[in-house]
Amino acid sequence: MSRPVLRLKNMWEFAGLLCTISAALLTQPAFADDADEKLAAASAQFTASKFSDAATTLEAFLAAYPGHAKAAAAAFTLGRCRSELKQYDRALVAYQRAVKDDSLFAVANLGAGEAALHLRLYDRAAAALAAAVGGTLKPVQAATAWLWLGQCDVQIKRYTQAEEAYLHVVSSFSTSDAMEEALFGLAQTEAKLNHSDEARTRYQQLLKAYPKSTMKYRALSDLGALDIGDKRYDQAKSELEQAISQTPENDPLRSLEEENVIVVLSALNNYSAAAPYLESAVRRAKPGSSEYYQKLMALGSCEFHIKNYQSAVQAYDAAAKSTENATGAEALYWSGNVSIAAGQPAIAADTLEKLVLRYPQSTFAAKAALKRAEALHEAKLADKATAAFRFVVEKYPSSPEAKQAKKALGGMVDTAQDPTQIAAALQGATGAEKIRGLLRIARIQIDSKKYSEVVVTLKELVKLPAPASAEPNYLVGVAEEALSHTQLAAAALGAAVTAGAQISPIPVWVADAQSRLGWLYLDLKQPGLAEKSSSAALTLLSDAQAQQQARLALIQARIELKKWDAALTECTKLVEGQVPAEILANTLYTQAWIYEQKSSPDLALPIWTRLATEFPTSPNAAEALVRMGDARVKINDLAGAVDVFADALRKFPDSTFAAETHYKLGSALYNQDKTAEASKEFGAGADAKGQSEYIPEALYWAGVANEKLGNKSDAVARLTRLITTYPKHARVSAAKVRLAALKATGTP
Repeated sequence: MSRPVLRLKNMWEFAGLLCTISAALLTQPAFADDADEKLAAASAQFTASKFSDAATTLEAFLAAYPGHAKAAAAAFTLGRCRSELKQYDRALVAYQRAVKDDSLFAVANLGAGEAALHLRLYDRAAAALAAAVGGTLKPVQAATAWLWLGQCDVQIKRYTQAEEAYLHVVSSFSTSDAMEEALFGLAQTEAKLNHSDEARTRYQQLLKAYPKSTMKYRALSDLGALDIGDKRYDQAKSELEQAISQTPENDPLRSLEEENVIVVLSALNNYSAAAPYLESAVRRAKPGSSEYYQKLMALGSCEFHIKNYQSAVQAYDAAAKSTENATGAEALYWSGNVSIAAGQPAIAADTLEKLVLRYPQSTFAAKAALKRAEALHEAKLADKATAAFRFVVEKYPSSPEAKQAKKALGGMVDTAQDPTQIAAALQGATGAEKIRGLLRIARIQIDSKKYSEVVVTLKELVKLPAPASAEPNYLVGVAEEALSHTQLAAAALGAAVTAGAQISPIPVWVADAQSRLGWLYLDLKQPGLAEKSSSAALTLLSDAQAQQQARLALIQARIELKKWDAALTECTKLVEGQVPAEILANTLYTQAWIYEQKSSPDLALPIWTRLATEFPTSPNAAEALVRMGDARVKINDLAGAVDVFADALRKFPDSTFAAETHYKLGSALYNQDKTAEASKEFGAGADAKGQSEYIPEALYWAGVANEKLGNKSDAVARLTRLITTYPKHARVSAAKVRLAALKATGTP
């Protein structure tokens, strides 16, 4: 029965609908509204065959303006976009929306029928197509709609309705592109309805009108089947032989044609019909004679053709007892082939091994040895298969089979996941074959995180002359990096890059090696080399995520080289691109930090503000708030500074900037004569955890504030701690003077 064939050529005239949508915009004011803009954009995208973009735009339009006057047209166009993208389930939904518009009723149903047919929803497709042909369609559309309707009816076994649909195409659209398929479908449908004469007439009409039809072999095949049914064996034989000569070998129809030929040959005393005669001939022949064994071979071939595999093996095995080497070898060869066809590869391997051992000089020996290896591989006996393929290479080195065996061994190396199996396949291998296999083993070891084994596996390959040593050094570098052997990893990856430069085109892993080197050189405190490697990686990498990592390494290298402007340039590229939030936050911090280093806090301030606003939970948000507070102090907005510093402490009470923040908050309060509040913040800064240059400052000013408040004992305690803990600090001299004065006046 015919498969649904979706003929789209010359059927959909999109320009009309799309231009209608676009032309409507020309009558709008100079500034079109959003709906019209979306329709114009969709029209342009569709015209440019940017169907995915057009679909997205149309969906946005329909979501925003479901009641728009052009909504149905937009839905229909959306359906066409989805059909072009082969997203038929989504196309069907769009068409069902468009079908509600009377002006689009027929074509939208046609589109829905097409989509449902692709989805094999034959009942739905038939309903939609029936509606379509009931409306107004252009002739080419109507022809295709009737054709599809017939195909749907066939699929749901409504053969009478299918016949009517196909007849409609044949009678009303005889010059359309659908005519060829309609004739074929009509012939098959009439055959299903047992109208064999009518079916034969339609097939013959098809073959005469379309001698180069792609369905010619199928028509011949079906004609042969009809003639078998009517016992027209000679005619059937001719038709089926023509069909087989034209049918692709991978077409499932081929086996049916061959089965029908067997039926015909049976009626004409060939194959099935010949088997009994051949059996009688074997019985009549003198056992052990040349004729006897030749008849057994013919019987085996006959049984093999009709897939009586057990009978075929029995006949071939009997023939293999011939004392004539050529016959014995050929019989074993075909017996092995029958077992392979019967899905018994292990038995086939044993049979073929007998041939190789008994008749090593036979013309079948090399072929048998190769088929034996293939059978062992099919039986999933990997070790034996490897040895068998290797045997072919060594025993028959100049044969075509040796080339195939080498290719098979290479395929086993490329697909095996067990390094032990790969190593077995590499036994005796040399040159490029061995290198490819060892690289395969090393990659599997890397995937298994067996990094030390990688170094051992490739220890000889890294010594090869360039460029052969390039990839081995790369894999060793990856393994050494995973083992935290930074120096060794850098050396290996550097050698890989140098050797890889001699390969054209440059291998994709060279970019990864350069990127890895960027970070390794940073670890080794070699920022100049890190900059060079990261820059090289950026010129080679195409993956966005990999580019981001290389650019981050480049930024770090340029910071260490104090190339502030160059580092800022790379930061800008990251910030302006599509990057993960974490990378964006860190990059903003780096930008602001560089501006601080360049003594440009005014340029840093908006970046600190963005960082604190967009990434309030970032580890760098605390510092951003502190710098924002510094900016307030700079313009003498002490009240604003107090708010920002207090916000930083509220959000990040235990950050590494706690001492600095408390101190600066205390300073802002002190300068507003809020001494008591300032004293509290200075004290908190002095007691903050960790190391900070602001702790001794906080101690000093805590003493000053407490002195001013009359809290002499607290003042003495703070100043004493400063002098004792930080004896070399710049504030110690002043602290000693204040402490002496406090002690002279006595402390409560």
